[in-house]
Amino acid sequence: GSTTSRTVIASGGLASSGLGIVGSDGVVWRGFVDEAATSTAPTTAAPLTAEPVLSSVRWLSNETGQFCSEPISVADAPEGEFQCGQYGCLKAVTVPLWECEQTCVALVQWGCRHISWGGQETAERYCYVLRRCASKIPLPRYTTLELEVTFEGAGRRLQSDE
Repeated sequence: GSTTSRTVIASGGLASSGLGIVGSDGVVWRGFVDEAATSTAPTTAAPLTAEPVLSSVRWLSNETGQFCSEPISVADAPEGEFQCGQYGCLKAVTVPLWECEQTCVALVQWGCRHISWGGQETAERYCYVLRRCASKIPLPRYTTLELEVTFEGAGRRLQSDE
């Protein structure tokens, strides 16, 4: 038969040395420290991946006379000055079309993929941002646009450890 020997070190000395801890079964865990004995501050794990990097944007459609609608709750609202409700999120101020488009592009990480821009026939109009176009309502003074986005590395998959 084979004989197995193990050394049991008093847990107080090992933990206070910073070399490891001794489990209740007498196993020495090197490199681990009893956190209760050393720190009460919570630890925060670093994020595993960064946000995807936007590679390109393209406006796919321009439907005049249509208004996209998507109910968005206040809790789901994007950051910034928006009034959200039954028809999407309305920007707090009227803007030109190019600024409405740029607002959606800036909200890509939130999920913005559609805008409805219109109202009074002036250079600056109401701008609604939406993640999806749940339904379209015919409104002659509105234009609906859909945003296509591509991220760097899109389509690549990480290999599994299996």
